[in-house]
Amino acid sequence: MSTEKTQHPEADIHSQGEAIVINDRFAELECQVAESKKRDDEYKREQLALDRRMVQLTAILVLFTAVLGGVGLYQSYVSGLSVDAAQAAAAAAAANARTAHYTLKEIQKGSADTHELAVQAKNQADRTKDLADRTHDQAIASKHAADAATSAADTAKEALHVSERAYVTEGNVVFDLDNLLIKVPISNTGHIPSGETGITIHEAVANRTDPLRPTQNLPIADCHWKHFQAQSVAVGTPHEITIPIEKADGAKVISDTQQIVVAGFIDYNDGFPDTPPRDWPFCDRTIYQPATKTVIIGPCDPAIYIQLMVRCDRYPANEEQ
Repeated sequence: MSTEKTQHPEADIHSQGEAIVINDRFAELECQVAESKKRDDEYKREQLALDRRMVQLTAILVLFTAVLGGVGLYQSYVSGLSVDAAQAAAAAAAANARTAHYTLKEIQKGSADTHELAVQAKNQADRTKDLADRTHDQAIASKHAADAATSAADTAKEALHVSERAYVTEGNVVFDLDNLLIKVPISNTGHIPSGETGITIHEAVANRTDPLRPTQNLPIADCHWKHFQAQSVAVGTPHEITIPIEKADGAKVISDTQQIVVAGFIDYNDGFPDTPPRDWPFCDRTIYQPATKTVIIGPCDPAIYIQLMVRCDRYPANEEQ
């Protein structure tokens, strides 16, 4: 097979056997043209995308500019308000300054009058203090006079009480050895009747063989106690209480081998209301007189004898009926 080469102004075409072969350069040109067109299309697309982004950025810038303009307008408005407020504050401060100035002038103007008023007030206060001091002195003097009058009234009242009250005591106690009785008169030597009166009487008979033995240590042979109650004890006539002494022996009493003791206490109201109860203790006993060999009635110590007699009669239990 023979190979023939044909010249072509645009392509290198030649035959190879029966096949016709076109030179590759033409294909390259076509590829280059296609690539160039492709690059143009990509550039156009990129340029279009860039244009779109530019439009978006431009819109954003326009919006941002509008926002900045709004903020500027608001700041201008706020600044205007601040200026107005500052002007109003300045005007108020000026008004206050004028008021303070006028007030200061009034104070300066009235200071002399105020000083004069203060002097007059001090003088009035001094006069008031002098008057108060005199009033205080008069009050003290009046109190002293009132205290003296009260004291005098109390003294007079107490003197009246002491001179007029009831005085209830035992009278002259009688030992009736014949009838074996003790008679205790209860007398009111005051000027008014007494109030409620209670009389408690203890009686005891004591035997002894040694006349020199102390009286308070006598062995008691018999003892009793009894309580009497009276609504009142009249002035003058005594209220007599009779106590039996069954174990007494007149012969022993006369021979000084027996002693009889009567003791007790009287509780009474002295006739005046709201006064404390009065208490009158008493004690009487037979006393043998060796010189005359007689028996007399004499006083004894209630504190000693009542204590001894209570041990015997067991007061306040076992009251004699």
